[in-house]
Amino acid sequence: MTAIAMGPRRRGRAIGLLGLLVAAAASLGLLGLAPVAAEAATSDDGSISAEIEFVDPAEDGEYAVGDVLAFTYVVVNLLDEDRSLSLVESNLDGDEGCKWFKAAPGAEQRCVGRATHTVTAADLAAGAFTPTATWGIHSGIDYVGIASEVEVVGEPVDLIGPGIRAEVVATNAQADHDYEVGDVLEFAYVVTNLLDEARSTQLLESNLDGDAGCKWSSHPAGTTYECGTPRHTVTAADLEAGSFVPTATWAIHTGTGYPGAQESIEIVGDPVGLVDHTEAGNGGLDFDASWEGEPLYTSTQLATNGVGGFPNYRIVALAVTNSGDLLASYDGRPTGADSPGPNSILQRRSTDGGQTWEEQTVIHAGKVSRPIHGFSDPSYIVDRITGEVFNFHVYSQDQGFFGSHAGTDPSDRNVAHVEVSRSTDGGRTWTHEIITDQITPDPSWTSRFATSGQGIQLKYGEHAGRLIQQFPVMVAGVIKAVSVYSDDHGDTWQAGTPVGVSMDENKTVELSDGRVMLNSRDSARSGYRKVAYSTDGGVTYGEVTLDRELPDPTNNASIIRAFPNAAEGSDEARILLFSNSASTTSRTNGTIRMSCDDGQTWPISKTFEPGGMAYSTLATQPDGSIGLLYEPGGGGGGIAYANFNLAWLGGICAGVTADEASVDPGSSVDVQLTVTNQTSAALTGAAIALDLPAGWTASEAVVPEIAPGGSVRVPVTIAVPGGEVPQTVRIPLTLTTPRGSSSGSLSVRANAPAGQPITVVGTHTNPKELDTYEVGDRLEFTFAVENISGGPIAVVPDGTLEGFDPDDGAPNCRYRALPTDGGYECTTAFHVVTQADLDAGEFAPVTSWDAREGGESGPSIGSIALDSPVVILTSGSTGDSDGSDADADGSDGTDAGSDGSDAGSDGSVGGSDGSDGSDAGADGSGAGSDGGSDGSDAGTDGSGAGSDSGSDGSDGADVGADGSDAGTDGSDAGSDSGSDGSDGGSDGADVDADGSGAGSDGGSDGSDAGADGSGAGSDGGSDGSDGADVGADGSDAGADGSGAGADSPDGSDAGSGDEGADRLPSTGIAATAAGLLALTLIGLGMALRGRRLNLDPPCWFESGWRGSMRMPSWPGIMRVVNARSPKKEGHLVDATISCLLGTVRRSEPGRRGGSCPGDGAGRAGRAVGAGR
Repeated sequence: MTAIAMGPRRRGRAIGLLGLLVAAAASLGLLGLAPVAAEAATSDDGSISAEIEFVDPAEDGEYAVGDVLAFTYVVVNLLDEDRSLSLVESNLDGDEGCKWFKAAPGAEQRCVGRATHTVTAADLAAGAFTPTATWGIHSGIDYVGIASEVEVVGEPVDLIGPGIRAEVVATNAQADHDYEVGDVLEFAYVVTNLLDEARSTQLLESNLDGDAGCKWSSHPAGTTYECGTPRHTVTAADLEAGSFVPTATWAIHTGTGYPGAQESIEIVGDPVGLVDHTEAGNGGLDFDASWEGEPLYTSTQLATNGVGGFPNYRIVALAVTNSGDLLASYDGRPTGADSPGPNSILQRRSTDGGQTWEEQTVIHAGKVSRPIHGFSDPSYIVDRITGEVFNFHVYSQDQGFFGSHAGTDPSDRNVAHVEVSRSTDGGRTWTHEIITDQITPDPSWTSRFATSGQGIQLKYGEHAGRLIQQFPVMVAGVIKAVSVYSDDHGDTWQAGTPVGVSMDENKTVELSDGRVMLNSRDSARSGYRKVAYSTDGGVTYGEVTLDRELPDPTNNASIIRAFPNAAEGSDEARILLFSNSASTTSRTNGTIRMSCDDGQTWPISKTFEPGGMAYSTLATQPDGSIGLLYEPGGGGGGIAYANFNLAWLGGICAGVTADEASVDPGSSVDVQLTVTNQTSAALTGAAIALDLPAGWTASEAVVPEIAPGGSVRVPVTIAVPGGEVPQTVRIPLTLTTPRGSSSGSLSVRANAPAGQPITVVGTHTNPKELDTYEVGDRLEFTFAVENISGGPIAVVPDGTLEGFDPDDGAPNCRYRALPTDGGYECTTAFHVVTQADLDAGEFAPVTSWDAREGGESGPSIGSIALDSPVVILTSGSTGDSDGSDADADGSDGTDAGSDGSDAGSDGSVGGSDGSDGSDAGADGSGAGSDGGSDGSDAGTDGSGAGSDSGSDGSDGADVGADGSDAGTDGSDAGSDSGSDGSDGGSDGADVDADGSGAGSDGGSDGSDAGADGSGAGSDGGSDGSDGADVGADGSDAGADGSGAGADSPDGSDAGSGDEGADRLPSTGIAATAAGLLALTLIGLGMALRGRRLNLDPPCWFESGWRGSMRMPSWPGIMRVVNARSPKKEGHLVDATISCLLGTVRRSEPGRRGGSCPGDGAGRAGRAVGAGR
């Protein structure tokens, strides 16, 4: 039935998403409608208070049967510790979800507008409705045992009715019907006598035909009559207006027999749409960007976390329909978690180029009740030939990407499926189809998902018209990229040949010569994008290489043609646009780049979001501007839309590149810069500026006139001062011309002085925007150390940073056995800002690094002293970032601390990649450090942690307080084979006072011992991730604690030692163990996102991605850190969790991590295991 407005009442009666928004706004006083609330009721024991607010009163005070009253619950935990709050019973509807798993002390919890009541005839007869509810506070935070209850009674809502209710309903309208002049629309009046005695009811007037007989002389009390004769014949004016709206006036008399005195109401029916919404084909034409106009950049927030029905919004897709409507799609996440979860695919529409947006709608809704299912990660394709719109997304039930097993049956809840939704009316209505079977040609493909954002349609050559959507797929445990394509306008889909290793979310773009370029996120965390090329329309691809002009922190990105309608081979066809977070370490610095040569160089760039920015996607719009949908706040700030043009981006198509060079300190080097004119006019008046480090100098770069399409070599001499720290310096290059500017870079390696055994480079990894800091802010540093001595050494640091000096315990930056040509990164060092630092205006860590021949007890062969990097400190009131841990796809796991603190600039914890070293207990037991540090350190009692890391600086095996390997028999953990092929033993083993040896590393990274003492096969990779886990084919975990599986340098587990064998990349759960005894709980043999374990007491554990979780309520916390994972869902499998003093405590849904209860003395247990 069609909802109507009745009489002078101007508000809608149906409560949907808009109603919830209005209710929420009203409850906050934003609409000038003061909530009506009784005084809060408090339980007898003073532990909980509750009240009920009526948030949406009728402006005229009149109500009718069927009207919906909306209410808000306001509940407060009055105790001094976190508790669960839940609704026990009420006389309202729709409030079943009003509960809070973890309500902080004194914090006001609001369930806004979800509790409703539908007005009845009995309510009108009584003249009022009074809401009541009973609320309970639980004994803890797991909804166990209600400790106390409070009954709350709201203010009565006065109900004044007109005595009659009427509505007009279209009975033959069709949403997708193409109407013509002369078509007949049929309607019905539905009329109710709301009084307690019979009255006459009568139609007075209307804009319909055939309704003159709609009246009843004696309409019994409380009954509903229907008159089905009204009709309307469609006119040309109706078609021009696009709709027809029925209206009528009905009366109720003072008695029967139609006496003169009467009361009347006006009713307005829903418009009957008379517009043909079918999207027509554009003949294959898209929308081109434009060089014209003044610089333009605007932005607006489209979805705010906690508003509009979902606590979290993530993952962006953007498209423009053939009619020019802008469609923005994204996830609505009830729990904040990625798949598997009851997520919904949402959409907003703009019909005016992004200036205004219609209300949020649902493309496909997830199911929150068990058994759950959900839809995630949308991606659009618009078929320019047919006008049809496609929305690809994940369909998940019990497993996400990493937990999925082989199969294609849609009823199999353990398979991550692919769904495509189709719309022929520009995204207004959708049909849905699961296509997992179509795009899974090989049973070794165990998982797949469509990369969010936008697919493409080819324009050139024999495959013109082909639709292409990119996917990461899991093939025999390796993440590859593949193009899924359709040559029949989306009726069927098939997959091409997978390419690459350690791939991830990937996009494609058609180049000016008809080739397809694949541009991928790198799950191996190189810090750059991966590219490959196809000459057969995306079916197969050639070699995968890194594009070092496109820095990327392992994130999703977007790449499109600026002029998709340009002729094949033309200059404009070579122009590409690219958006991402332009950083190698964090989801920050949102940047737009432009290439004028099919992506060979990217000379033009501009930052649109200097702070946190995660996923983004681009689309050219009908007015020549470019739309940008992105995730502000590093993925924790909802969804934003920006609109810009090429004039704002600026720049000129003239690239400047340079060969790499090296130079000894105190000398100079000649380098050649290359300038290429990619425009159709001669390039004159050009100059090149070099942004050199302090103390460096360069000769003038003189650029001659360059003919169209020509290139010149420009010589420059660069001088480096003596004493320069050995490092590779990236020098930004800026080419300026009267017509615009472009950029490039030059890499110069400052060599180490002869005889220097090591190089050390420090980096400040969590800078704040505008350098504004306050006392208590934490400055985090990463130190990259390389062994250039020609033999194995130990590296012993000294300094005043926390998490740095081995004399202060674990974690620290010492490395006991660094192999020849090996290197590592220490990410645990930090400094807490003091007032003295702010007064000085800067802070520079002072450190020294001693290299000792053969090992820690060997003679010193040289040392380095550093007083860098310098951090500029400007006093100002700035908070930490939002405390959200990024998943591998950037999903926003909430970070440690009840206030969300302990976040880096991108919301991650610890080092530059979001990892974090675990702290040692007060008894001094050694902790393996995470995310790039070597993890080799000794506790104050002399116990040592297993050392780790060669080239990637990953972490090693943890040991107990007595120095022995974790595990009942203390046997050695599994060793790793690194880039030098060496394995465990003397190259990484720590020796405690009792001589027991920790698990060792062979150069690549370290292993973590299992709870039973067995050595876990560890992970490698160049990303600085930790060891600590093994896949199904590489786990060793022998009952006698023997070591097993080795790793290859790229992180592929070699199973039982077979070099290079592929395996599922692991999440690398690194943890701190600080105690003498661990209580082994169980192995987690399934994906654990959002699942409970059947333990007593209940236990719940969830892995995040590259982050950690602290639970604030218990002293002596074990921190569980997920330091390495190449992909987008944090599911643990085959893991063993153990605690010293009890079970792992349950954390909130959507958080990342777990914790063990402690005793207040730092002894918090041990958690070890393998995951993926």
